[in-house]
Amino acid sequence: MPAGLEIYDRFGNLRVSYSDRLFRFLGDPLIVGPGGSGVVTNDGFLTGAPDFIANVFSPDGTSYWPGEGLLPPDVTFSDNQMFYSVPSYLPTQIIQYGVS
Repeated sequence: MPAGLEIYDRFGNLRVSYSDRLFRFLGDPLIVGPGGSGVVTNDGFLTGAPDFIANVFSPDGTSYWPGEGLLPPDVTFSDNQMFYSVPSYLPTQIIQYGVS
C-alpha cells in the first residue's frame, strides 16, 4: 500500500491526493465596502503561498454570489501582511484570506 493521503468520494473517485495544494484559512472574513481599504498582519502568511477569495456581499444576507465578470478587490501581499482595497466602482466584498 502506498504511503500518503488520498480521499475518495462515495463513487470511488479520487477527490484529494497528498500532492494537492489545499487552502488554509488564516482569519475571519473581511467585509469591505466600496472605497474601503486596510491591512491585515498575520504571521501565517509566512507559512505558505498567500492568497485570497473574494465574493460580493449582500447586506440582506440572501446571496454571496462570486459574480460573472466580477472584478476582484486590489490585494497584495508583502511578508506577513496583506494590503487590500475595494475601488469605489466595485460593490461591497467579502475577502477571505489564507495560504496554500
